[in-house]
Amino acid sequence: MSEKNRQSLIPKAVVSCGGAAIGGGRITAVVRVPAPYSEATLSAARAAGAVLGWLHCGTPGDFPALPDPAALATLREKGALGIVVPVVEPEQVQLYSEIAAGLHIPYWHMQNEALLAAAGQANVPVFLSRNPGSSDEQWLLSASILQAAGCDSLVMVYERVDDAQQEGVLGGGIDIAAAAGLQGRVSWPMLTAPGGFGQQDARLGHIALGALVAGADGVLIDLQTAENVQQFQRLILDIEVLEQPLERELVRPPSRFTLPTTDTSALNVKQPQPSEKRGV
Repeated sequence: MSEKNRQSLIPKAVVSCGGAAIGGGRITAVVRVPAPYSEATLSAARAAGAVLGWLHCGTPGDFPALPDPAALATLREKGALGIVVPVVEPEQVQLYSEIAAGLHIPYWHMQNEALLAAAGQANVPVFLSRNPGSSDEQWLLSASILQAAGCDSLVMVYERVDDAQQEGVLGGGIDIAAAAGLQGRVSWPMLTAPGGFGQQDARLGHIALGALVAGADGVLIDLQTAENVQQFQRLILDIEVLEQPLERELVRPPSRFTLPTTDTSALNVKQPQPSEKRGV
């Protein structure tokens, strides 16, 4: 690995969420599923390599109906994945913080100070999406509000940009250069969210892999169909190919028997086979 690449992989805080580790030089793959949230989709995604299930937050003005806490517990148990729940009101933080593996603040609520303050006091990891229309400084300011409120498990989420013509954006997806530039400025893990296969087709895989090479701590992939799960599995296989050249471990799905709170990050380190061990 080049010295330049080594510098881009400065060790960061490690966030444990739903039994999976995010950050610390690892690569984490997460799926986001639309409403109505399907146990079968989550279970299939876990089998394909996803380590967390993420409930889609919809779009501004069209926030989906979330399952109640009891239904969420069933979804988590049958899907065998920790669940990240989107929240847009302080009351939702209180409702879901005891059962969710993590809370997600959608990009259009990035600067909602009341929501940030409430989420910062919750005893679960918080995922903060960047509003594509906001500056990096505004995003970092929102993160500092979360920290000031008490959040010590924060993950930044670099969301897909919808404008395909925006300068520096690959295929209307992610400004990889800009995202990479932030890696050295923050100590929190950062996920890249390039969208879904239906939006980007084959390009999504290239964008996701490019973001990982540039230093992202993981990828968040939107799933819409059963075919998307198969495409996600192929992406996982491509990521596995990168493990050795990048000298980074892909986080494997946690044990279904340790959900939702036990930290199983130690199980996510793949043990080298004798033929893979390096000489002294």
